[in-house]
Amino acid sequence: MLGEKVKGGHFGEMPSLKAEHLVRADLNPNMDFRSIYSTILEKWLGLNPAPIVNGTFEQPAFLN
Repeated sequence: MLGEKVKGGHFGEMPSLKAEHLVRADLNPNMDFRSIYSTILEKWLGLNPAPIVNGTFEQPAFLN
């Protein structure tokens, strides 16, 4: 993300690297990426995100 409105830093939980927490040898995601799409669509583009992302998702504060 670029631009002066971006609030830098780490957001969300750090994923576990323990073998028992991996999903098919990959990190287990802890954020639904549709929440990021939803925020960009609504806050930046002024669109209703629900029909595009097929639902309502929590919007991360670092994109508002």
